[in-house]
Amino acid sequence: MRKNILFTIVLASLLPLSGCSANIDYGEFTLVSDSESAETIFDDYKLKNKNVADVDECEIVAEMSGSFENNENETIPVNVVQTVRAGIKETKYAFDNITKSDDGTSTSYTRFDETTNKYYTCNALDFSYEENDVETVVNSNTIEEVNSLNENPSKIYTVEDISHSLVVIHELAFMTYSEDMNIYTSSKGYMKYEDTTEDGTAENTIVDENGYIMKSDAWFDDLHMVLKITYSANFEDINMDDYETRDDEYLEAFTQSQAKFTSLFNPRL
Repeated sequence: MRKNILFTIVLASLLPLSGCSANIDYGEFTLVSDSESAETIFDDYKLKNKNVADVDECEIVAEMSGSFENNENETIPVNVVQTVRAGIKETKYAFDNITKSDDGTSTSYTRFDETTNKYYTCNALDFSYEENDVETVVNSNTIEEVNSLNENPSKIYTVEDISHSLVVIHELAFMTYSEDMNIYTSSKGYMKYEDTTEDGTAENTIVDENGYIMKSDAWFDDLHMVLKITYSANFEDINMDDYETRDDEYLEAFTQSQAKFTSLFNPRL
């Protein structure tokens, strides 16, 4: 069964793209009604996906909209855009994670600092929420060393390193065809597969003729997520002096605030 991507809003993995997914003409999709033919087509694209070329950077924009019911049976509207970028910036690893909702913004940037010869992650929160008729405003930031990257800070990163860090770059390659899937082909060489996970999340994904995953849509109850993926990334310019080193107590409170921010639009937290 395919991994559920709908509510992995803090993405630990990304999807690749062989071109910009915005405004692409995918052509007209036709359902492959014969199960044997559908499996053959699926396996063909699965092999292509296994052999796709490595990428040196990518950007994924996840747009989630709709509503969910919280533990107090209140209907909570959702309007969230998350942008995640990973890649090589002047031979060094770089990562952006920017989430914007109606409640505010959470950002996280991983960068290499040539002055100290170390990697740092710069985090910031700016949001507000109401609980028990009391409004709380959160506006804080941190900067922390990235121990895993600082084990070898002089490392020059390559496309192989970036592709290996994108866990689902070969997502299709690890899937198995099931008769429960719907397989479509388009007049322009794309394949689309539709699936439903065990928790009831319906998903469809478009793959191009070379095996690159182009776009994913997912639905769960009254929530809908669209993943728009590009093969390049325009990383934010970061001034590390804008962020402060914090003590353990502050960092613990910051982590709790991050979880609170996500819970405002994620019904599974």
